[in-house]
Amino acid sequence: MTKKTSLVLTTSIIALMLAGCGSDDNSENISFESNINQPISGLADGDKITDAGDAIEHHADAENLAVFDDKFRDGTYDTPRFSIVSNNYDEVTVTSIPQTDVSWITDEARGNDIESVCRLDKSHYLAAESSYYQENYGRMFLMERVSDTPNELYSGLKLKAIYSIPTDEDASFEGLACTASVEKDGSYNILLGDRESGDIYWGSVNPLTDSTTAVNERINPDFQKVGNIHADESWDVNRDISELNYDIDTQKLLGVASYDPGDDVEETPHSTLYKTQDTFPLASNAAMAAMVISQPSIAIEELQSFPDHKIEAVTIFKSNYLFYGSDDDTENNIYGMFTLNP
Repeated sequence: MTKKTSLVLTTSIIALMLAGCGSDDNSENISFESNINQPISGLADGDKITDAGDAIEHHADAENLAVFDDKFRDGTYDTPRFSIVSNNYDEVTVTSIPQTDVSWITDEARGNDIESVCRLDKSHYLAAESSYYQENYGRMFLMERVSDTPNELYSGLKLKAIYSIPTDEDASFEGLACTASVEKDGSYNILLGDRESGDIYWGSVNPLTDSTTAVNERINPDFQKVGNIHADESWDVNRDISELNYDIDTQKLLGVASYDPGDDVEETPHSTLYKTQDTFPLASNAAMAAMVISQPSIAIEELQSFPDHKIEAVTIFKSNYLFYGSDDDTENNIYGMFTLNP
């Protein structure tokens, strides 16, 4: 598939600020926000664009992997579940990855309500469905890029393993964060966050060993509750976790709390991006095991507010840039970025 299959283009750039020369020390300070007509439910680190064409090349020119929360229902069996969101200076494009470029297996339903995605290593991503539905689904997918060459996200994705997520019937997992374990055994510690209770669950996956399991056999990580996150009442939200992301450099957990008006068209969605006040020891198995016992309430603080959009997609790119996207259940969505440490 080539970039000619792009489905969605931005309609405008709301703000763009540049400072610095864009040298290799990440001195470039950029922020922008653009309108897109495709809702995004999750976002993961992708590639730096290395060929900017006629435009000025910047450190934040990127191609990130996004997921859509389409359901496995009549009319959406074949609609894409993954896309590449690219920004080149002041131009943003959302390019869907066709279902035919994702190696779903024939005896498993294709992704249903995928709400989150994170990158594990150079080649592998995790994408998670929000919950069980009619005793089905409730899966997390290990996806491998067909090509791990930079700028080759367009080559497609291979399904390498299927995991089961916690079976709480009332849970709806919209947050997924991951980082390599300090055990250095090829494993990754992951968090799943339930949007309404704010409960967070810790599990572990290993892309190299897990991909040797038959792809139609479910792997059952030992998910354990390690605490909860609750938004400040002044934020006026009804979802404590609409997204999670882990900042490896600061060892802080990032998240989004949001207000979803549902079918009430008279109200406007809004959300608040937050971070943990203290470091979060996601990489440490011993520290996470201790949290299973204590199950603390995790203190958070506001990082940025979005008064008119329901942000559901956040990823940190090249340590210094935070990309975000909204899922407003309309065609009026935003995709933007700001520099974390200008």
